[in-house]
Amino acid sequence: MSDIEITIDAAVREKLQNHSTEEFPLGVTAIANAVRSAASVGGCSDCRVGVRVTDDPTIHKINRDFLEHDYPTDVISFPYELQPPMVEGELVVSIDTAEVESVDAGWSVAEELLLYVMHGTLHLVGFDDTDDESRKEMRNAERRAMEGLRSG
Repeated sequence: MSDIEITIDAAVREKLQNHSTEEFPLGVTAIANAVRSAASVGGCSDCRVGVRVTDDPTIHKINRDFLEHDYPTDVISFPYELQPPMVEGELVVSIDTAEVESVDAGWSVAEELLLYVMHGTLHLVGFDDTDDESRKEMRNAERRAMEGLRSG
């Protein structure tokens, strides 16, 4: 069972369309699949997750208002409940940050944005990246989630 709700802000819809690729079409289905892939890495198959795709000014405001961080960021995770195989929470991801960071990563904006969705979902299912060891585990989980998304 999964209840994944995707909200794409009107201001970023055209950007998503422009950055969609054949392998990674940036739409509701691809984003929901990214959530499912990452959740499965964490042993969760029942996803009750909301995802909002927005821009840097909006994520900056959310980051400041809820986390007291006065800057834009790539993804914010709001975990509500984790009782595997069920996970519940919300994610906010920025297409603007994905556009900038994808250049350094050497891959498409679509892959970068879907990585943010997977990274945020991994936080919801219990992964962290606060020290070297947990960061290594997170990167490994991200790779497995991306492989799962690609093999679909």
